[in-house]
Parts: sequence; structure tokens; C-alpha cells
Amino acid sequence: MKLPEGSQVPRVTKTGNSGSLDVMASLVLSMIDGKSTILELGEMCGIDGELAQKIVADLMSRDLVEVPGFEQDHQETKQPDQISEIDDLLARIEGMTFYDILGVAPDADRKEMRSSYFSLSKKFHPDRAFGGNSDEKRKMEIVFGRITRAYDTLSNSDQRAEYDKYIADQIDLWKIEKQLKNAIGEDEAKENDLRESMPTPRSTSRSPTRPIQMNTIAPKRIPPRSRQSDAPGSKVSSNPPQRRPARSSNPPRNKEGSVSDSDLKARRDQLKRERMSRALDRSLSGVSKDQRVPAVDKKMVERKLDHARIALEQQEFASAASILKEVVTLDEKNVEAANLLEQAKAGARRTLAKGYLRQGRYERKHGDFRQAKSHFDKALQSDPGNLEARHLLSQTLLDLRSELPRALLLCKELTRMGGQKGRYFATLGELLLLAKENEQACDAFGKAISLEPDNKEYKKRYKACNG
Repeated sequence: MKLPEGSQVPRVTKTGNSGSLDVMASLVLSMIDGKSTILELGEMCGIDGELAQKIVADLMSRDLVEVPGFEQDHQETKQPDQISEIDDLLARIEGMTFYDILGVAPDADRKEMRSSYFSLSKKFHPDRAFGGNSDEKRKMEIVFGRITRAYDTLSNSDQRAEYDKYIADQIDLWKIEKQLKNAIGEDEAKENDLRESMPTPRSTSRSPTRPIQMNTIAPKRIPPRSRQSDAPGSKVSSNPPQRRPARSSNPPRNKEGSVSDSDLKARRDQLKRERMSRALDRSLSGVSKDQRVPAVDKKMVERKLDHARIALEQQEFASAASILKEVVTLDEKNVEAANLLEQAKAGARRTLAKGYLRQGRYERKHGDFRQAKSHFDKALQSDPGNLEARHLLSQTLLDLRSELPRALLLCKELTRMGGQKGRYFATLGELLLLAKENEQACDAFGKAISLEPDNKEYKKRYKACNG
């Protein structure tokens, strides 16, 4: 874009719209008196000459300013690759940090951010949208609005500090989510994982595991079938055990063909012993001597337990859960580790819920209700008993006028769970009014007033629902 000379004198035309100007452009516009040169305007506003020239050029493109003797470039037509660039940025911009949007480092100073902002403004300002194409202009308005918000936030020291804390909190939450996922993911599928990892006997094995011998004087028992052959869909062993003749499976008979009581009792005892032996065979089959579980390293387990206890005392629940998961894996019979792991997971979920609430509050404060809803949802999933998460989610749904039946249900549950704050009942009252349940809404606002007698807004809403 061609820039006017620093020695030229701009004049205000008052034919354009100054409603979307940023702070610096508005300041330069207010200082134009038809006598001062562009360089002099820059000095009065505390900016360098080149930036003053760019701002004046931008004001000229909006028909707010004219510079006698300067011929402005004609507006360029956007090419297809530029349209694609805007579409790509629009798709990514919600997930970008303000630093990413402006293309500056987190330690950038105000001068760098200002320069980047004006460069982006010239590229994405809605007034330059594709010859008046309404769809493309709408896209650019969204992009430009996000760019402006990023600049306004980062150029204010207090807002920037608050935003930096918000970003740091996001990173901490990501770490907790990762640690908790590692501690929970395998634990929930523990039995399936152990079953899949348990070695199974090979059908071609010539030396099956020897069963435990019972102390008995009974005749030699029938060898049990392989565990693999018992499993549904398994292949039958190529060397199945030999079965005893059918005639030997019955107790001996006397000359008259009847079975004596003593022989019948001996046969029942024999069958009982065989059933017990087969059960033991099945529990031990497939676990050879070389595959037995190694002895637990008690010293290592105790060291890890000590680290986990310290992490719990410091309320680093996610870190404790990750350590205790290792302990439980090493020593599955350690009852203390299992109990501490459950405590750590519960604490990590509560920590996550608090973090999600902080994120949602920041976003709701700055008008990003949809993103706030997402974080309040996560907070409630992490800690279903969290009353504040339940209220903030219902309040945000009310603000969005979205999922109102769900919001009403959340508020009713909230009060049943013991939520006794005026704002809880006030939100319930608003939702009941929308549901055309005026009588119940009056009761809700009345309860809110009883909890906060000095709140004038509650009294106003109470009168409204009565009227």
C-alpha cells in the first residue's frame, strides 16, 4: 500500500465511519487540525513517523481523511488464495492464544504488538472485504474482532497479567489431565489387561504342567483336560489325554449286582478329589516356572509410597496418582497403595474441576459464553457434586438461551443438593419464568430474597413474576 509523505498535511473529511477505529487511530484522527504534518502528528501522539503514515493511510482508506496532492492506490481485489487464508484463519482462531493471533512472542513489548496489530488491521479489516461481499465481510468481522480483542487485552498491563495467568492455568490443567488419564486409563481395564497378558498353554506341548498331588489312597485319577481345550472356540490338543475305560468309571459290584455302601462312598470321595484337582490344574495351567511373577521389590515400593504420601500432603493429587499407579502395578496386593490411589484420583478430579471453573469464569467475564459452557461442563463431569459448577453451567445456558430444560433440571438438582445461595434460587426463578411456571418462580425469588434481603434485583424480579 502506498503511504503519504511525512511532510504532507492531512485533513478530516467526516464522510466515513469512525465507529470501528482502535484507540491509536482515534487519537491520530482527533489530532488532525489541517495544519500539522503527518510527522508532527506522530510526535504529538508519541509514535514514530512510519507508523503515523500507516495510520493516516488507513484513515484515508476509510474516507475519514484526505491528503491534498496524494493519490491513493485503488483497493486491490482479493485473490482466491487470500480468501483461503481467511477461511483457514477463521477455522483456527478460536484455539489460538492472543500472542499467536498477533504473531508476537509472549515477552513482546507494546511497540511490537502495536506494529503487528496495524499490519493485521490493514489485511483483515471488514471495510476491505471483497468488494462488499456480505459473506466474506462477515468472516472478516469475526477475524478482525478477535484480532482487536487480542490487541486490547495485551496492550493493557492488568488485562495482560490476567490473561497470562489464564494461559498458564491451561497448561497446568493439561498436565493434570495427562497424569490422571495415565493413572485411570489402564486401571479401569485392569482385569482385561491381566487376562490378555496371562500366557496360555500351547496345544502342542508335550510336558503339561504337573498338577498338585493330593494325599489320597484312591486309584490313579483321570488327568484333567488342558485349560485351552475347555475354552470356547479353542483348538483341541494334538495329544489329548487318554481316557480310562468306561467300565472302570463305576464302582465295583458284588455277586448279586448291587453296590455296597462303602464302595459307593469311596467312589463319591474319589470324584470329589478329582474335581478339586481339576480346579487346581485350571488355576495353574499355562504358568510355567519361567513365567512366575517375580518377587516384589519392597524397598522400591516403599520409596514410591513415600513420594506419593508427600505429593498427597502437598495436594499434588495428579502426581500422586501417577506414582501410586506404578506402585499398584508393581505390588497388586498392596492395600494401602490401592486406597491412596483412589484418594489421589478423587483429589485430582476435584483439582481439575476447580481449574475448569477458573477457565470458564474468565471466558464468561469476557463474553466467550460457548467456551465457558464447555469448561463448566468439564468441571461438572470431573466433580458431579460441585454446586458452583452446576450453577455456573445452568447460568451460562440461560445466557445462551440454549438447552433450557437441562439448565432448569440442573438448578432444581442444585437446590435439592443443599445449595443455599441467593443466586442459585434467582437463576432457578429466571428459568421457571421462561418455562411459564410463574408460581414456582415466585417461590424461588422469595427464597432468594430470604437469603439475601438487601438484593434489590431479586425484589424487582419477585414483583415482576407476581404481576
